[in-house]
Amino acid sequence: MNNIKPEVHRQRHRLVDVVPLRTPYVIFIDPSSVCNFKCKFCPSNNANGVEHEIMKDETFKSVLKGLSSFPEKVKVIEFYCIGEPLINKNVTSWIKTLKNGYCEKVRLTTNGSLLTHALSQELVDSELDYIKISIEALNTQGYENICGVKIDYDKLVNEIQYLYSISRNRNLELAIKILDVGLETEEDKQKFLDIFAPISDYAFIEIIKDNWAEYDAIPKESSIDVSNIDYYTKHATEYSICAYPLTHMLVHSNGDIGVCCHDWKHGTCYGNVKDTLLIDAWNSKHLKEFRIKHLEGKRDEIPFCKSCSRVSFDNVDSDAKNIILKLRN
Repeated sequence: MNNIKPEVHRQRHRLVDVVPLRTPYVIFIDPSSVCNFKCKFCPSNNANGVEHEIMKDETFKSVLKGLSSFPEKVKVIEFYCIGEPLINKNVTSWIKTLKNGYCEKVRLTTNGSLLTHALSQELVDSELDYIKISIEALNTQGYENICGVKIDYDKLVNEIQYLYSISRNRNLELAIKILDVGLETEEDKQKFLDIFAPISDYAFIEIIKDNWAEYDAIPKESSIDVSNIDYYTKHATEYSICAYPLTHMLVHSNGDIGVCCHDWKHGTCYGNVKDTLLIDAWNSKHLKEFRIKHLEGKRDEIPFCKSCSRVSFDNVDSDAKNIILKLRN
């Protein structure tokens, strides 16, 4: 078991050497922006003015057509974004399809509440590469307080244990994380690791942050000592310029094409898969100018991005001028 998230400890390219990319490194595809939880820190079920839906089959077919338009396979498809992906009954069959020539890896993040023995077997058989389960508390009452739902906590743990056990002879990595606000006492930090480290490949704790631009309803800060628990931040350095537009793409559940997974409001959209091929959106003048704005340090001139506090973990600060020249040429 490793407590360092794989996206941190794996080697990353220096972007000035490889951009502009012919194919995005990572595409988030949201099979369901609907969620069965109402977590206080998430806009999925708490924010007004955004329509949430389960992705339709015809929309997914348009996604596949768009993926086929790229000259290379996408390195990673993150098959989730705003909602709970397992609400979509097509998830496992769609993962099989994606692994059949559209990408190198498929990764999934879920709250785990819908797991059953049968669904876990389907996920393993789908050739999914990585699944991250977000644990929100260490007991049933904690879930009610944070997520607004009542769950059978022991059943949740048992289902995760079963998924882990049947994935051992397959190439499926299982990660489990919890936010610091889900830990009520200092002892809870060790309790989390005692429960979940033996039934996962990665178990880690994150400090809650304001990840959602224009949405600020997050729980109060944790009362526990967080100085040495955020393994993600401990092993990564944040930079001032966001590199997501250079490497990432997002397809919302309704087909809207956006820049990154933090765009819950569809505020950075530059097309829809129903009438725009993904490669045309990726190479569009609109996205090029969007990238240049970020590289010039003009995030404040982009309506949605100006209130976003997130940045990527790729350093383009010192290479920004050279990347702009490459984009313009």
